[in-house]
Amino acid sequence: MDCKLFVRMHKGLRLTESAKEMMEHLCAMQAASQNLLRRARATGTTRSGYVRLAITDGLGIFWAVPKLVDFNVNSKLKIELICTNDLVDVSRLQADICVQFAEPKDPNVVAVKLGYLHTYPFVSTTYAQNFGVPKTIDEARNHRLVEQVSALIPSDIYPQLFGVPSVYDMVSVRTGTSAAVLYACERMGGMAFLPNYALALGAPLVPVDIGLKNRLDIWLSYHPDFKSSERHKTIIAWLRRIFDPKRYPCFQEEFIHPNHLTILMRGLVDDDRVTGYAAANLGGSPDLLRRRVQQRKRAGVSPETR
Repeated sequence: MDCKLFVRMHKGLRLTESAKEMMEHLCAMQAASQNLLRRARATGTTRSGYVRLAITDGLGIFWAVPKLVDFNVNSKLKIELICTNDLVDVSRLQADICVQFAEPKDPNVVAVKLGYLHTYPFVSTTYAQNFGVPKTIDEARNHRLVEQVSALIPSDIYPQLFGVPSVYDMVSVRTGTSAAVLYACERMGGMAFLPNYALALGAPLVPVDIGLKNRLDIWLSYHPDFKSSERHKTIIAWLRRIFDPKRYPCFQEEFIHPNHLTILMRGLVDDDRVTGYAAANLGGSPDLLRRRVQQRKRAGVSPETR
């Protein structure tokens, strides 16, 4: 290139004017190649092919996957599921479609609010039997805590909730994945903040009623080029269905206590076969597996095709 790219300063390196000009050209090349790839993926009127769906790991593992396994719109339509708590930029082709808690900042992407995720503190039934359930925040400070850390969670959220400088002495497990949070909670790791529908999914949990809860927006985003793709439109419609607050009250704007939500969702959980996906019982009990096979047979679906 025969040009200087950096100048060393007291506070570090600085780009030269030549480097800045080069960066502009490189960014333009990257944008052009991404547009070309995106248009190639968006072409076609058939529903066959892969769709790359990025979703936060908790919603992906415990809500989307049980429904994805039974997704039977078209056997040739495949979903590449990316479960991540990192922010995903669909405009840069990090995924075709994204479901996450942060509203996209890029005005060139389509962004739709699907609903809301409410989180609530729980302990396992075994933990409650052995250590009791705290009734106040003061009591909760003397219990163990499963702490979740990710780019989507402010680093000071737990100290603020419990009114302490640090939760270091409370923490039994610190992890970045929702699956590990649920598993640690079920294994008597202590309190954990989980979706308010966790109890409705069959997890052996007890709500901790100490006045703490949180709400997150659930955003669906994709590039407008995919509006003309049949397979992408099919997945977008499916996502709207499985996060529909009118069908699944857990995604409504108003908070519903987990005990009441379990009653409201009892029939829905059975119909959609999401029971049995709690971390401590990933395979499901023999009775549950037999019921699932019978349900699929009645629906005309062979277990071997899943």
